[in-house]
Amino acid sequence: LGFSIAPATSLAYDSALASYVEFCEKHNFPLQPSIDTLSFYITYMSHFVKPSTISSYLSGIINKLSPFFPEAARIRSTPLVKKTLQGAFRLRSTPISRKRPVTPADLERMHTEIHARADLSYNSALFLAMTWTGWHGLLRTSDMADADRIDQRDARRTMLRSSVKDSGNFIKILLPM
Repeated sequence: LGFSIAPATSLAYDSALASYVEFCEKHNFPLQPSIDTLSFYITYMSHFVKPSTISSYLSGIINKLSPFFPEAARIRSTPLVKKTLQGAFRLRSTPISRKRPVTPADLERMHTEIHARADLSYNSALFLAMTWTGWHGLLRTSDMADADRIDQRDARRTMLRSSVKDSGNFIKILLPM
């Protein structure tokens, strides 16, 4: 069960748990989750982070505390806790800000600029190949590259070179998990 979540997720959950423990200590609440404690935590955290972050934190807290307090998941899904989180979303949500999508013209410009350099390095060629493959294959960056931090890398999520098949007309890639 300990390996059921990715290493990066486990690190994020550890951070969420540390935040909850700090909150409980600061406000003299017991560590054992209760409806009131989780509601107060949501209200408190809504002054510092986005509600979507609080929702993720709650997932981490429940994941980490469930082995010690089996009722934690039930408490997380009670009406008061749900309504408190809904209220945080209503009061503190920010509008979604999206970046401009990459267009075919952007890909062409990138290709032209990278190939115009006299010293086309391996990294530049790899970046260009990953960008084109990712754009045409609708891949996320995390599907194509490993995390910078070694402790966040997960071999189960790494795309293997041997899984790439070129048929001439198209490329087939086996995506992990």
